[in-house]
Amino acid sequence: MAQVELKVTARQTSGKEASRKTRAQGLIPGIIYGKNKKNIPISLNPLALKKALIKGGGANTLLTLLEEGTKSFGKKTVIVKDLAKEPVQFQYLHVDFYELDLKQTVNIKVPLHFVGKAEGLTQGGIVQPVLREVEVKCLPNAIPAHIEIDVTPLKVGDAFHMSDLKTKFQGKDYEIVFSHDDTVVTVAIPKEEVKKEEVAATPEAAAGAAPAEGAGAPKAGESKEAKGAPAKATPGKEEAPKKKDEGKK
Repeated sequence: MAQVELKVTARQTSGKEASRKTRAQGLIPGIIYGKNKKNIPISLNPLALKKALIKGGGANTLLTLLEEGTKSFGKKTVIVKDLAKEPVQFQYLHVDFYELDLKQTVNIKVPLHFVGKAEGLTQGGIVQPVLREVEVKCLPNAIPAHIEIDVTPLKVGDAFHMSDLKTKFQGKDYEIVFSHDDTVVTVAIPKEEVKKEEVAATPEAAAGAAPAEGAGAPKAGESKEAKGAPAKATPGKEEAPKKKDEGKK
C-alpha cells in the first residue's frame, strides 16, 4: 500500500468546545495516539483527508502526517483507527490516528473482494459472502488495501473457510489471523427454491393432491358408482300406500 502525505496542525486545546470551534473553521478535530505514546490533538482539512484515503486505496492507507504551522511533533506515520461521520451527508466529524512503528508488525482488519464466477451459479446457486473482512498481521508497509477471493471453483454446497484462506495466502507479506475456522463465503440454493422443492416432495404433491377420505373418495368396498349416486327404486317392488284404517281390528 502506498504511503500518502497529509498536512495537519497541532491543537493547543481539546474538548467539546474546542472541537466545535475547529469545525466552525471548516476543519475537523482529530487525535494521534499509540502504544506508549502521548496523545496529540490535531486539526485538519476533511477534504484533504478524503482525497488522501482515496489515493491510498481505502481506510487502511498508510499516512505520513506532516505538521504545519506548529512545532509539536514534525511528522508521524499513522493509519486511521476511527473515523466519525455525519449520519445524513456522511461528512467527516472526527478522526483518530494510530501511530505506527515501521519496524513492528500490526494486526489490522482488511476488506475482502470476491471475484470470479462460481461454478455453482450454473446449478442455480448464489454466492453468499459470510465475512466482509479478515484480520491480518504484517509490517505497516505491507498492509494490503484488500484481499481478493476467487470463488470460481465453488459448486453448490462448497465453501471457503478461514483455514483455506490461511493456506491460500501463505507466503505473502501478511498472515491471516483467526481463532475460529469460520466460513468466509459459500454457494447455496436460494431459500425460495429450497421451499419449492420441499413442497414438491410432500406426499400430497406427489399423489397429485388426491382428495381425502370423506371428500369424494370412495370408502373401502364401495364402488365409485355407488359413492354419491342417488338411490334407485327396484322395479315391481314399489311399496303401496298405507290405508287409513290399516292396523285396526
